[in-house]
Amino acid sequence: MHIYIELDTEFNVKFDSSPIEPVDLSKRDIIRDFLTGISIVRHMIISHRILEVLYHYSKLGPIPTFHNLSHLQASFSSPSLQLLPAFLESCPNLKNLILDSVPEQIDLTSVPRCLTSTLEYVKINKLIMREETGIKLVNYFLENLAVLKKLALSFVDCPMPNKASDIIMELVTSTKLSHGCQVIVDLYAADEAGDLVGTW
Repeated sequence: MHIYIELDTEFNVKFDSSPIEPVDLSKRDIIRDFLTGISIVRHMIISHRILEVLYHYSKLGPIPTFHNLSHLQASFSSPSLQLLPAFLESCPNLKNLILDSVPEQIDLTSVPRCLTSTLEYVKINKLIMREETGIKLVNYFLENLAVLKKLALSFVDCPMPNKASDIIMELVTSTKLSHGCQVIVDLYAADEAGDLVGTW
């Protein structure tokens, strides 16, 4: 059975005015029970709002383990990528990961178990050629994913392919923990008419 869920809710938690506090046991318990209830899913799409909830929740207690989750698609806002390693640690059998956009600041120091054992496909959308955070995230995956078979990168707002070739070649030829990994790069730049052009 293919169990699928798409999450996009705030659980009525407003972080600008009433963040989750250790004394607020009701909010914590509601979120814990919900996460435990959906922990059997195999395919999950998760919004940046959910990731913000999880980011605050993770400070109060461990995230339930998603043993069956094999496919995860996530969107990020500025702080939520800090949660990525912690959330991936709760997904020990993850095989496919799709990230829609990259925040301005990232701090990736830990390496979840799925990166070294099960994760085979990673796709990162909306990378910006001129931002170092996206390149840092790409290198994080290349250097830590032991069984990665394919890394797909989609750049937006980048120079034309001939101007971006040095950066692309650096990515394609960078050190990979998985020697069989294939790196696929799509470049999109606006021409004078405003159309998208260019595929590497």
